[in-house]
Amino acid sequence: MENSHNGPVDSSLHDLIRRTKITSDIRFQAALRLTTRQQGSTYGISCLSLFVIALSLLPNILSLHGYQNQILLSCSIVLSVFIIFTSIIDGAQNFIHQAELLRECARVVEKVYLEARQIDLGAESNLISRVDDLRRQYLKALDDCPINHDHVDYLLLRAREPRLFQSVNQTEKNDVSPSRLDRSRDAVRRVGRLTWALTLTHKWAGPYLLALGGVSITVCLFVIKGSPWSGTQ
Repeated sequence: MENSHNGPVDSSLHDLIRRTKITSDIRFQAALRLTTRQQGSTYGISCLSLFVIALSLLPNILSLHGYQNQILLSCSIVLSVFIIFTSIIDGAQNFIHQAELLRECARVVEKVYLEARQIDLGAESNLISRVDDLRRQYLKALDDCPINHDHVDYLLLRAREPRLFQSVNQTEKNDVSPSRLDRSRDAVRRVGRLTWALTLTHKWAGPYLLALGGVSITVCLFVIKGSPWSGTQ
């Protein structure tokens, strides 16, 4: 009678192991992404602030016309408003606190994963209750975390660890030696997914680069290039 339950219990246990492994890895990845976001945002705001200071020093080292001073003033105002705007938004997000919550949840889920990996189907008794207890711990860890990871964290882990998201049949199929063409296709798909996931992960830096690049081009074309210091006069 006990053996009749081994099949469903084995399937349920493997599903729990797979879910806890994926969830813990995704949430560790999310915590790392949020920490990197906070650090990158801090560095970005610092660089833009230094750039505003550099713009204010240009009239002291260059002989500028009236319209060039107006351009510098406009660029400084635009960057200052951008710095204030992004500082308020990033401060309200509190990325470090979110990262800590996700990291703590990942630790609890990883503990459930390790306990599930240690279950011996042939030696332990009360397997059904044991698996159900671990599943309840897993669900409780998810419920206790007030925030969730983003979809980009799922995409990034799927691109880096595609085998975690394959079914049993797909895994058995992949164990057969693939052809060179199949390996090439899988490599191209993996690189494409990883590139897309990394692009989405770092898309927050786009506004910083646009602000810095736009102001830099404007200053170079209409201020520095038109001044005696540039050698045009």
